Amino acid sequence: RNLHMTEYSIFDLLLWANAVAAIWCVLTAKPCQFLLTSNLAIIARSFANISRFGQPFSQAHMPASLFADSNMQIAAHLITMATVIAAVLLVWPSRSRQVQVAKTMPPVPRVMLFFLVAYVVFLALTTRNIMTTPYASEDSYIVDHSFAGGIAALVFSVLLYEVQRRVILKQLTPLKGLGTYLLMLFLVLYSKGSTGLASGLFVVAAITVFRNEEKVAKRILMTFGSIGMIIILTSVTREIRSHVSSDGTAESLGSYVDSMKSVEGDIHKTSEGLEGRFNGSQYATHMLACIDIYEGGVSREWRSFLAPIENTFKPSFLLKPLGLERPIDATWELGAYYSHGGGIFVLGEFYWNGGYLCVLVGWLMIAGFCRFCDLRYRSSAPWLMMTANFGPGILMGVGYGFMQIGRHAINGLICLGIGRLWMAAFYRSNPRPHESSARESRDLRPL
Repeated sequence: RNLHMTEYSIFDLLLWANAVAAIWCVLTAKPCQFLLTSNLAIIARSFANISRFGQPFSQAHMPASLFADSNMQIAAHLITMATVIAAVLLVWPSRSRQVQVAKTMPPVPRVMLFFLVAYVVFLALTTRNIMTTPYASEDSYIVDHSFAGGIAALVFSVLLYEVQRRVILKQLTPLKGLGTYLLMLFLVLYSKGSTGLASGLFVVAAITVFRNEEKVAKRILMTFGSIGMIIILTSVTREIRSHVSSDGTAESLGSYVDSMKSVEGDIHKTSEGLEGRFNGSQYATHMLACIDIYEGGVSREWRSFLAPIENTFKPSFLLKPLGLERPIDATWELGAYYSHGGGIFVLGEFYWNGGYLCVLVGWLMIAGFCRFCDLRYRSSAPWLMMTANFGPGILMGVGYGFMQIGRHAINGLICLGIGRLWMAAFYRSNPRPHESSARESRDLRPL
């Protein structure tokens, strides 16, 4: 089915607008807004190809009715709303043009740091890598980690804070800090085939760490180079992780190169290009499915906003002992209507929850919080900790639903809650140097 709306649709304009915004975010060291606009650029490219060539080949199992012009028009409205909001928040001037960089930041206590590193080593040693075991296989785990829930994300976020802190305070060079962190990510996540959380963590690390490079040209080159490297690593890992253990490295890499050569050339046949390798076509289809359900008269009635909070007070390891039940996630509920392959694009989820108003409120919450993190992470230890927790979740969370984004934000609040007494004790024993303005005093205060 070929829609052929126009040779160049509104989605092409949205693609370029978000691509420019993403580049600007890298240049101005805004990691959270970079991940947000990058996601918008990916889904805009997917919709541009769908509007031009029709239903994506990878989504052939979904009903063709989802790709009707009426649903496509609503999708265009939603992405336009999100793009305008993100752009306004990106260019809106802050109250202080020059950020006061913090001169002191409390370190992670040595005892805690020891246990965090020990947990990373434990994860690395008790899981098999994709060279020996297919990704997501039951044999991947030597020791069952299901009891841990989202602890790994919390651990890597706290370690990211410590790396960022040391680089900001010039206790560690940006290159050494990022290299050490990438090594941990590779040993525990990338080598096991897991790319979503790892890529979000690394991108936030690269942008925030290299922001402290004094030479502007070097900073820009190293930041773009690091992001490009991680895109390639993620793309390769996602392509070979299911069969490299059986086919071998050489054959798997060969098939990857061959597929990459044809991916853009076959767009007129498949309706998807490089964006399809990063779930773009799947995200677009999720969005259309949510629109179709809501337009059919079924609403989630804003339930997605309460789910992350309720799940926080019902941790996975207490569900069975206490007989607790969590509310059904939007991703699973969508599966009751369509066999969609997992995930749910957050704009579609918001629309399913309450139409345009819900999209406006939900996206303003996410984009606004991204802006606060990006403006304050260099001047405030609490905001640096929040950025280390919340920022990485944006990359995968936008495509996997508000639950993912909310949990990463709550992780940041948990870290700040636990660290409140620790930060206060640190500042009592390490008085802050004289602050030149009330603005700096506010930024450097503990919670």
